[in-house]
Amino acid sequence: MSVVTISDGALVIKDPSDIKAYTFDYDTENLAVGAAILTSTFTITAVWPSTTDLALTKDQETILAGARKTQVRLSAGTLGQKYQIANKIVTSESPAQTKERSFTVWVQDR
Repeated sequence: MSVVTISDGALVIKDPSDIKAYTFDYDTENLAVGAAILTSTFTITAVWPSTTDLALTKDQETILAGARKTQVRLSAGTLGQKYQIANKIVTSESPAQTKERSFTVWVQDR
């Protein structure tokens, strides 16, 4: 399985038949030393041309070993559709911090 590390705000071109894992690395740039990710939630929102398209699917949402990276696997999608993938985390810091990062998936034949 192919895994892609994503930057906040990135645009990813995805073939409708691709099944890939995407990773956010919160490590050095976004988390304090010693902090870990306690919870991670991924959401998919259709953004263009339809705002109601539900064809892009997600599974295998996980916090990776070391608890400073998150991952989701995406499959399917409607040709020509753009989706926003958001990842909201809560950290182990005291007080806990909530952070959100996102990227856009544009489904195209490749």
